[in-house]
Amino acid sequence: MSLSARDRWAQLLRRCVEIAYAPDPRPPMDQREACVFRLAGMVLKPMSYPAERRRLYDAGETWLAQHPDQRVAPGVIVQRGWVVSAPWLRDSLQHELELARSNHTVITLSAPFALARDMNTTYFGLPIVRDNLVRLDDIRRLPFFSFWEESARGSTMLIGDQDEVFVYLHDWEHFAELFIKTGTHRHSKPPIP
Repeated sequence: MSLSARDRWAQLLRRCVEIAYAPDPRPPMDQREACVFRLAGMVLKPMSYPAERRRLYDAGETWLAQHPDQRVAPGVIVQRGWVVSAPWLRDSLQHELELARSNHTVITLSAPFALARDMNTTYFGLPIVRDNLVRLDDIRRLPFFSFWEESARGSTMLIGDQDEVFVYLHDWEHFAELFIKTGTHRHSKPPIP
């Protein structure tokens, strides 16, 4: 008997919680898990789940580095039905992580990892530099760069000492939150009813 879509998604969320909290979790078993773990690491709230984000992203990225032909864009993950949407994944996983914390089912992390709480990254794992900036080159590496670029039209950016271009953190986080919640950006045309 095959699992329903709902059962497969529940199983996948349980695996995400395992990756986030188990001291020695099983690595991704296939492309689907690796891609979803990586996406989960990108969409979780940075300030609320810094360690969990890093573990999920790293688990997926490690598997995908060994299987580069298996890497797919976030939109493909949704198209294939591996998750309902990026906002669904974020909200469902954050709910499961909170349940695990409140039920004391969280597996204690090893001391070095538990202390690795990193407040120096923002959405999609990008490093924060100079307290309130994100490097344009880091954004350029993301699979949805051209979509972000449309959103950034008309925005002010900072040019650094060696002509390095920076995006203001509040602009990046505003884009990321809207993108995660709605799949749109500030210049997107409203959907036709």
